[in-house]
Amino acid sequence: MTAEAPSLLHMECRPATPWTTVNISEAVPGVQTALGWTFWRDSLERGMRTSFYRVGALPRAAASLSPAAADDRFIAIFFGRVVANVKLLRDIGDRMPGTSADAMEEQLLGSKESGLTSSSTIHRYPAVALRMPAAALRSRRVIQELRRSTHHWWAEATRNPPPDLTAASELFGDALGRFEQIMGWHGFVTMMAQALYEQIGKLAVSVDIEPVAVASGYGGTDEVEVVHDLFRLSRDNLSLEEFVARHGYHGPSEGELSSRSWREDPQPINALLPAYRALGGPPDSGPGGQRQARRAELEAVMLSRLPRRRRAGARLLLSLGGSFIPLRETGKAAFLQTIDVARCVARRAGALLAESGAIGGPEDIFHLTADELRAGAPPPPAVLQERATLHEHFLRYRLPRTWTGVPEPDVILDADRPDDEPALVLTGIGVSDGTVTGRVSVIADPSVMAFEPGDVLVCETTDPSWASVMSLAGAIVVDIGAVMSHAAIVARELGVPCVVNTTDGSRRLRSGDLVRVDGTSGTVERLNGGGHQERP
Repeated sequence: MTAEAPSLLHMECRPATPWTTVNISEAVPGVQTALGWTFWRDSLERGMRTSFYRVGALPRAAASLSPAAADDRFIAIFFGRVVANVKLLRDIGDRMPGTSADAMEEQLLGSKESGLTSSSTIHRYPAVALRMPAAALRSRRVIQELRRSTHHWWAEATRNPPPDLTAASELFGDALGRFEQIMGWHGFVTMMAQALYEQIGKLAVSVDIEPVAVASGYGGTDEVEVVHDLFRLSRDNLSLEEFVARHGYHGPSEGELSSRSWREDPQPINALLPAYRALGGPPDSGPGGQRQARRAELEAVMLSRLPRRRRAGARLLLSLGGSFIPLRETGKAAFLQTIDVARCVARRAGALLAESGAIGGPEDIFHLTADELRAGAPPPPAVLQERATLHEHFLRYRLPRTWTGVPEPDVILDADRPDDEPALVLTGIGVSDGTVTGRVSVIADPSVMAFEPGDVLVCETTDPSWASVMSLAGAIVVDIGAVMSHAAIVARELGVPCVVNTTDGSRRLRSGDLVRVDGTSGTVERLNGGGHQERP
């Protein structure tokens, strides 16, 4: 394939640098517009670096950087898709005691694929010993306060869009600053959650208990609250206006600025309500209670199997896990609200600029950069058209999960699996235990779907808006992910069997296929002998 020229949405890099779309595509989905990428580009880079500084793995001077060269960045963009630098993330693992580059890569990708070798170094250990405990003591309070204050700010900002371009510029800048601040703590909490999950898993294995069963059932995550409120909404115990006031920042591809949140278009919510009503149960029913009780029982069993000398440390570990693992989703909800404010500002600025004739139409605003929006100075129409054309061009491509150097994308085809494919067994990572047999529903967009309760949800990736559909599923199968990816965490909280990291399950399975999903072993077996079967 002919290499693309470098552009705003496509970078160059050295041939030996390893990259991945795993996990990062949950937060930053699909092909980005110019405005979407430039919103994420510097704020996320600096936010990640700040979190690594807080953990002690980077010096203070590195926290404020957003390098121009892709190889020097933790995130970059190829063919319009945001990706993560595996080498730099591995370097963080090698600078921290109790983990390694290999462990960091396995948490990120679900397996070690880069071919690189761990080279642990102790020169950052004193900084880690000094900074990590102090940040850990603050992080729970800080992230919860950021969540509360951001929710109030989001509600006010979206109720009262900016009246003019000057106010729009100020509010967009505020969104960028809040996003970066939240990311600086969300990244730290995520690392703590991953490390605690790993240690809880090792402890569980040492006493013959399944790790995914213990590290779940924490309750209170934002996605589970969405599901609870959908149950209430479907039973007329909550109005649509109240639901949107609580959760309206969610929506399809919610990490993308040009998408429409539930606040703007509640149609996807209304489409889900018949399925929720069909589930039956009391008005305030919902998922999670049995899972929480099961985790408490398993923790008691785990402690009883440990020698007395190890129980105090195990109790502390389990307690910390109960604090930090759910916080990962708290930070995610907060940064999604900053994105929704930026979305609101962009659409208001687009309307104002289109009215003045500065751009052709309101949606053209998404082909401006963040700096151009804040300056109220769109580039010439030819530049906007070039960016729009490039965005459409990149929609034709699919990137691999992992690669080295500049990727070789595939051209997306209408049908990737022939009807006569032989018996199929997909292997991934079991992240939420249980075995379910059911009919497949392959879904690309949770707002446009034909899905019945108990179907096996098969998709490429998920973001928080997918929790509304995940709770209806008999099982979940996702192309990408690892034990601490979004789909894994939410599936465990909902008590739904889940397999992630199948690589191409959404392309090799088709709606109507009968499959057996084993969320413990990480396998998905197609049972209907090779041909697509319509639902009876």
